[in-house]
Amino acid sequence: MTDEINLYPTLADEILFLNIGRGDDDFFNWKQPASSKVFTRLDVLALRAYPGEPEYFLRFKDARHETKTVIKQFVPEGTTATQSVTFIAVAELGCQFQIIEAFIEYLAKLWFSHYSFSTMETASSEDMFAGFRRIVDDAFTEVPKRCLEKCQVFFKPVNQIVDVFVKKSLVTQASSLPVALVFEHEPYHMLLFLDAKFKVREQKLVDYSG
Repeated sequence: MTDEINLYPTLADEILFLNIGRGDDDFFNWKQPASSKVFTRLDVLALRAYPGEPEYFLRFKDARHETKTVIKQFVPEGTTATQSVTFIAVAELGCQFQIIEAFIEYLAKLWFSHYSFSTMETASSEDMFAGFRRIVDDAFTEVPKRCLEKCQVFFKPVNQIVDVFVKKSLVTQASSLPVALVFEHEPYHMLLFLDAKFKVREQKLVDYSG
């Protein structure tokens, strides 16, 4: 069973920075102790202010700094989109976006089960959320065990089998099947179609620009 296996043991090394906040308020910050990369408050505020819809992940790749960034807004129950809480995760360039998204989804579920909107509204400092650090530490083990599936795909352009990590929610919460996923293996992009058992039923090499 994949729930008993850590499919991605290097996650703790590849996640570099995590921020949870709303507007100008930071609720929680975590930084990879071994990383020399710098993430400033101005960086956080700029990313948090980036326009987007709560139901979608925003993904950025910074080749110069060799990082990937994922942003996701979550609307606490009983509130509106204007009161959304933003999760920002920065990872090493080699970390697949699906893995970063699974990491955020896992933490968001636990965050909102621990902290009510009123708690966030009245928090006077980040110290009120310091206990969440233990949950983040546990997530490096729990996310690969509980939230990811590994698909092995024969990637024709490079003539080799490639490991593609897929967050389980992409398939389990899909409105219809198969689910489409664009996987990047530079300089190529492959459109994959996954069934309910995370099997690749079809694949197509696609042009990708933007």
